[in-house]
Amino acid sequence: MEPLIYVATFALSFACLRTGRTEEAVAHARKAIDGNRNFAFPYVVLAVACAQLGRREETTQAIGQLRAKAPCFRSRTLRSIRLSEAAFSQSDLASLRTAGLPD
Repeated sequence: MEPLIYVATFALSFACLRTGRTEEAVAHARKAIDGNRNFAFPYVVLAVACAQLGRREETTQAIGQLRAKAPCFRSRTLRSIRLSEAAFSQSDLASLRTAGLPD
């Protein structure tokens, strides 16, 4: 298996999330996490996708895993990334905070 395939899988999960293919986003985010459990952003996509699907427990689990792997990660981390405002809506950020991601 290609060692950096998780990057492409993450990109695919993010593209699926932004184009409304939320179930696919979940599946691809999980593959990206399996490829590199220390890469924070697939956990974010997984949490947002699960929140959009109404899967509260899975959303909370994804945030818990994110916080375990990247304890300093915050919602403001996302807001500080260029183009993040276009990538994640205020609703997405609120869902992440509700699931336990500190501001």
